[in-house]
Amino acid sequence: MMIDSIKNKFINLYADCIVVEGACKSAIYDLTRHEIVRFPSVYLDILKDAQKDTVASVLSRAEDEQSRQSMAEFFTFLIQKEFVNFSVDPGILPSIREGWDAPCQIQNAIIDIKEKAHDFASIFHQLDKLGCEIVQIRCFANLYSLAEIRAIVALARHTSVQGIELLLKYDPSCPEEAYVEFVESEPIVSGLTIHSSPMERELVTTFGCGNESEASIVKRVVLVKDKISSEHHCGVIHVGNVTPPTAALFFENRLYNGCLNRKISIDAEGLIRNCPSMTASFGHHTQTSLVEVSMANEFRGAWHIRKDVIKECRDCEFRYACTDCRAYLKDAQDAYSKPLKCGYDPYTGTWENWDSGRAEDWVITHYGREGLTD
Repeated sequence: MMIDSIKNKFINLYADCIVVEGACKSAIYDLTRHEIVRFPSVYLDILKDAQKDTVASVLSRAEDEQSRQSMAEFFTFLIQKEFVNFSVDPGILPSIREGWDAPCQIQNAIIDIKEKAHDFASIFHQLDKLGCEIVQIRCFANLYSLAEIRAIVALARHTSVQGIELLLKYDPSCPEEAYVEFVESEPIVSGLTIHSSPMERELVTTFGCGNESEASIVKRVVLVKDKISSEHHCGVIHVGNVTPPTAALFFENRLYNGCLNRKISIDAEGLIRNCPSMTASFGHHTQTSLVEVSMANEFRGAWHIRKDVIKECRDCEFRYACTDCRAYLKDAQDAYSKPLKCGYDPYTGTWENWDSGRAEDWVITHYGREGLTD
């Protein structure tokens, strides 16, 4: 048996496999493989004990043979998932040093468009001063044609901006081929979503190879039926947008707010906000400096509302893989309230309107069902 060979050894978690405790379920974040695998939180103390004592000693404290067998199966699961190694010395694997930083004052920005035009030349000039790397432009109406959007994108060239994500409203006069040609000819455009489309459709273009699985770069034009008319569509948290993080994103989410940290936004009216959906504003972008706003303590305060201080979120095993939302809260008067549009209950380990059987945990894996890696 596998357990017999390691019974006199200690468990050592690999440095890139980090345990995150939750109320009902806990999780191991594999930061190299970008996986999150859940297991019942009742096994958390067993895992902690096995890092300080031998496997045999931990198993000997089982209340009965059934409990001992379950513990042994849990250790086997950890081995099979390659989360641990076993040694005669406890704690021989160093942990990853916790920390996060970025070489910029603002890392990402959201710009909303509806009925009023913005001064994009000034906006990109100011974002360049801030070192902004990623910009999302969301168009809720067809104020700009695709050709005009191309001209806006061109203003970001030779600035700090490395990628632009676009959300455009469907234009029946614009052929699908024009969208594909647009993303192919604009290297800075990292993604394009067309909302209010009459049909759901995904157009894929590849670079470096005709085969999508082997291409060096893959870009997608995604057409969705959802009618997105304002910033109020934002803030929904479901299993589909809980993304296994990289090491950098994991520590950013643990130390800062995953949505608002180093972010600045301009709403459809031209007002500067932390997020277009939030109520607090800091002046109009044509009259107020983005640089000055980004340095204000009042503006930066939202960056530090991390998941470990948010009610319910602090008991959730997904908290370092979730971007959070401070615009729509269960208690609008409490800045530390759970996101209103979150569909997960950390105390039952279930998602609203979701097939809970698809959520992978160690019990399902043990019985041979791989399922979905949450």
